[in-house]
Amino acid sequence: MVPAEAAGVREPPPEYVHSPWRLKVTVTRVGNIRAICGGPRRTVGCARKRRGVCNIYIATRTFGISIGQIRRHELAHCNGWHHRDPY
Repeated sequence: MVPAEAAGVREPPPEYVHSPWRLKVTVTRVGNIRAICGGPRRTVGCARKRRGVCNIYIATRTFGISIGQIRRHELAHCNGWHHRDPY
């Protein structure tokens, strides 16, 4: 496995991953992740919040990054974390 940080998947602060979910969360694997998420060529996931639901999309091609790492990162976005937040 490729470490998430080395692959560009920043590990979020624990309080955003382990806090109670404020929204219903769905997780979907998709082949063409950029069609949903946009972003660079090696995008492996994104989270989209709408009307009390947070939809997490994870690419079928993850470039060696574990599904758990991607899910944790996107779940933190569901809980309000942003890449620009200090850590």
